Amino acid sequence: MDNITFSHQAFDSGLNCSQSVVARYSETYGWPKEALLAAAAGFGGGMKQGEHCGAVTGAYMVLGLLALEQADDNVELKALAGQSVQSFNERFLQRHETLLCRELLGHDPSTDSGRTAAKEANLFVSVCRPLVASALDILDDMVGGAG
Repeated sequence: MDNITFSHQAFDSGLNCSQSVVARYSETYGWPKEALLAAAAGFGGGMKQGEHCGAVTGAYMVLGLLALEQADDNVELKALAGQSVQSFNERFLQRHETLLCRELLGHDPSTDSGRTAAKEANLFVSVCRPLVASALDILDDMVGGAG
């Protein structure tokens, strides 16, 4: 299944952006899906503050877990994860010019008025789903795909 179809199905099942990204990789790598979904639950809407996009933070979680599989200790883990996050950020910024949810949406989802405006403009469908697919495309390119 392609990433845009996956992102639509993930949103239709009630997942947020961050959960959608980790869900895509959980089965491929044998990670506990329910634990990852729980860990990612609070990261939607830029951590409910309009900050880093949930698709971005979900990608960070995936990259950290992949680094864990390669690292011999915490020092190496932090270095590998940090390098991967920097690379992801560069690629995401090239495509979208920002990492911030409120800038990507053009509305601040941490406010009632911003959340309402985003819902009324259908941005959680028209913007967020493609951003999840974009984050997945970048991850696929970086790590060889989600299978």
